[in-house]
Amino acid sequence: MFKNKFFLLAIAILIILSFIGYYVLNKEKQTVSPIVNAVPQNASLFIKTDRLDWIIEHLHDDNLMWKELAQIDNFSSSVKRLEYVYEMMDKHSEVENLLDGEIAISVHFSGKNDFELLYIIPLDGKSDQASIEEFMMEQTKKNATISKRTYDKSELFDVKKKLKKDDELPKHLFSYSFSKGFLLLSVSSILVENAIRQLNSDYSLSQSHSFKKIAATAGKNVQANVYINYKNFTPLLQRFIQNDKHEKLAVIDEFADWSEMDLNLRTDAILLSGFTLANDSLHRFLNLFKQQDAVSIEITEVIPASSSLLYLYSFSDYSLFYRNYKKILDEEGRLNAYLTALKPDKNENIAVDELIKSIAKNELAYVATNPTHSQTIQNEYFVLQVKDRYDAEEKLKNIVNDYALSKKKELTDFVKVHKGNQDSKYILYALPSDLWMKNLFQGLLPALKVSYFCLVDNYLIFGQNNENLVSFINAYEHKKTLANNIDYRQFSNSLSSKSSILFYNKSVLSESMYHDYLNDPLFNNFDRIKKIQGVAMQLSASNGMFFTNLSMRYDEKQEKTSNTNWEIGLDAAIQAKPKFVLNHQTKEQEIFVQDKSNKIYLIGLNGEMHWKKQLPEKIKSEIYQVDFYKNGKLQMLFSSENYLFLVDRLGNYVENYPIKLKNPASNGLVVFDYDRNKKYRILLAGKDKKVY
Repeated sequence: MFKNKFFLLAIAILIILSFIGYYVLNKEKQTVSPIVNAVPQNASLFIKTDRLDWIIEHLHDDNLMWKELAQIDNFSSSVKRLEYVYEMMDKHSEVENLLDGEIAISVHFSGKNDFELLYIIPLDGKSDQASIEEFMMEQTKKNATISKRTYDKSELFDVKKKLKKDDELPKHLFSYSFSKGFLLLSVSSILVENAIRQLNSDYSLSQSHSFKKIAATAGKNVQANVYINYKNFTPLLQRFIQNDKHEKLAVIDEFADWSEMDLNLRTDAILLSGFTLANDSLHRFLNLFKQQDAVSIEITEVIPASSSLLYLYSFSDYSLFYRNYKKILDEEGRLNAYLTALKPDKNENIAVDELIKSIAKNELAYVATNPTHSQTIQNEYFVLQVKDRYDAEEKLKNIVNDYALSKKKELTDFVKVHKGNQDSKYILYALPSDLWMKNLFQGLLPALKVSYFCLVDNYLIFGQNNENLVSFINAYEHKKTLANNIDYRQFSNSLSSKSSILFYNKSVLSESMYHDYLNDPLFNNFDRIKKIQGVAMQLSASNGMFFTNLSMRYDEKQEKTSNTNWEIGLDAAIQAKPKFVLNHQTKEQEIFVQDKSNKIYLIGLNGEMHWKKQLPEKIKSEIYQVDFYKNGKLQMLFSSENYLFLVDRLGNYVENYPIKLKNPASNGLVVFDYDRNKKYRILLAGKDKKVY
């Protein structure tokens, strides 16, 4: 369930920023503006601006990202509706002046798996109303009709297109009303009715303690003030998500109460910053970070540059964080089930939660790398920063050892050594249960079964298998980390160096994930979506609220990070094309290669270097595998200009090899086994023009 939450947050950010990119702008700081009194309380989000004309012009002419997003089917209908209203009002000079004043635009779920916009424009007395009435009559007299009705003591006007010959019913264009000093206008007559009822209500957002608190954080001289109502945001998101994923959106409702963010539009980016509020008395996800300080982000120095999805928790006190989490579970009636799940085997006497509490430092993350078409996510990891790597390894090793003894096995049965570069060594351990970490972090991180772990720097890396741990290690060894990735470094300039929660997604690496969650009309535009360099949401605990950054950057030339499972450094450049050889023990392929310093290497398909060996000269022949002892074990036979070599799979020479040739060879050796009885015939031509 919570694995879905992280990806859905990425979509939420994308949608929020897309809306904001269209409806924004410039406003002075104040307490709670009277315009808020007209915003229906079921709004998913709303924006206040006093320069709507400027922002629309800017987006059309300058913002590269919006030009792409505006072509997507899910957004284009909203774009057209906004343009219709704006262009209609822009034709009248007195009405146009209203667009330069304060305007609120609220976004609402329409009940048809769609969304609609409501425009709220303050009027300056009867003169403004008269100008609009005159304007409406001028604009509609040829092609539309206006009908008037009374709704909740206010006059409401419905504008419909005039009937044509083949029309059965007149087409509704938009509705508007003048109520308590505001012009209320929408393509949806229901939204206009809602706004009228809201103005006549005894309770509005301006009386909400939570909203007043968040509104007080609104910035001065910013391009826009944007308000997000998490309680009502889920229905809006459903417009963009596959139907079978709708129930997973419920987690958004409990994330927080309100966010207020100030917009900064750039040519290649949409950036927002402000604050998010979580009510202390409610079961809000952000209350996990009560009494916690934001912490410096260090994990990007370790995780792979190919990370497509990062969900990071940072805390100054893990014990307090974990205590707050159990408190929320208790309040929701889920604590007993959680504690029971921590011991999947009733015969085990291991307190996994206490173990992690004793070693955890400041960061806990879920990381996904290199998605492919065949899998939602190729490599997934839990990553935990530890206070002392040696203490953490010793405690975990003791648990693995105790488990091995209980099964009457050796510790070595649960351990594998991976040799890195520069003689570095990593020990990979098998966990007694692949449910330990999944159950411990349920509700916090995705439901990921991890069977192995290792230590990289001061981080515990939990993976699904040895191969993806080796992939993680190889990226770290070759300094291909997220912190060293140019795209991420540029992107992170808009983020704070300290964080409580950081969500990061790189869309170009997430095609399979988007395919699984986005509805078809939106996913069919993935070629446009993938031009988004990155999407991030960052929250940092600050004085009872959370400083919040949302950012989305555009890069038309986005390319995928190398999707190799691993890379390995040789001591010199490669000499010739690598060869596949068979491991007679595992029946798997391995890689044999020589570099330009004449060293040979045997490398596993997981990137692990088994050995390297110095040769006196360059290999001239093919690499033949022979069973020299006729016992089912294979050796590698090859030749150079002056030698014959026979090497076993451990990198050792066999018996009297290498053999010095009497005369230099003019070509490489050729091996024949005519009767397939392992009586090999070796032919080699010498420079003396003889065949041996």
